Amino acid sequence: MNINWTNINNKDEKSLLKIICEYNSRFEQYNRELYTDFYDTYWVKQVLSKYIGPYYNNSISFIGGYQFATRQMVAFIPFEKPCNVPISILKIEVKMKISEPLTHQDFLGSLLGLGIERKKIGDIVIKSFGAYVFAHKDIGEFIKWNLIKISRYTRIEITEIEEQELELEEPKFKEITGTVSSLRVDAVFSLGFKISRTIVTKLLQQDKGKCNGVLVKASSLMKEGDIGSLRGYGKIKLQAISGKTKKDRTHVILQKYM
Repeated sequence: MNINWTNINNKDEKSLLKIICEYNSRFEQYNRELYTDFYDTYWVKQVLSKYIGPYYNNSISFIGGYQFATRQMVAFIPFEKPCNVPISILKIEVKMKISEPLTHQDFLGSLLGLGIERKKIGDIVIKSFGAYVFAHKDIGEFIKWNLIKISRYTRIEITEIEEQELELEEPKFKEITGTVSSLRVDAVFSLGFKISRTIVTKLLQQDKGKCNGVLVKASSLMKEGDIGSLRGYGKIKLQAISGKTKKDRTHVILQKYM
């Protein structure tokens, strides 16, 4: 992989690219399956396209444990199908009456409280019984034996299951149509999350907003296909840009994840 390292100032991007180059070199030398830790898929694809070009995916796959995963491993696979994917799928059931619905942050906080690195944990899918947690095989057993509570609930049961045992639905979206003064993040987020641009800007200043997995500023611009998230408000996708109004506002179609 030919990369001009002098053009890369972001330390996270540089760290990712070094890992990808190392794995690619080992893959070419030994021709065996290799998997990184978990990363935000949109961010990884953006970085690879930016510095390696659109053809990076000739040798790279993304695997997250299920079809709709948003945090995935970067995989180098010499065969048509992977053989030894290092992902443990954990079904965590809370065996107590829950007074308030548990959140993604409840489960992530409890896992990180064990000293686990964030990159070892993939998606956390909230369900009525608790959650499915996708974790690196390295820590699957550790979680099963050491995770004893979620939030304040201490009666939990953890089972490792196979992908075919998952009970998941396709992601659901609510379509939002409207106009924005520009494709700036603050304008698009304001429309998508139904809050003022002032509030959006304050949240972005607190590093609570991302686009394609990367922290963004209010003035950053979005394009078709971009996925934005705002902590406490959810996630939206800029599905389409469909022209201008007579007052030079931009028609957009957004999808809000339900």
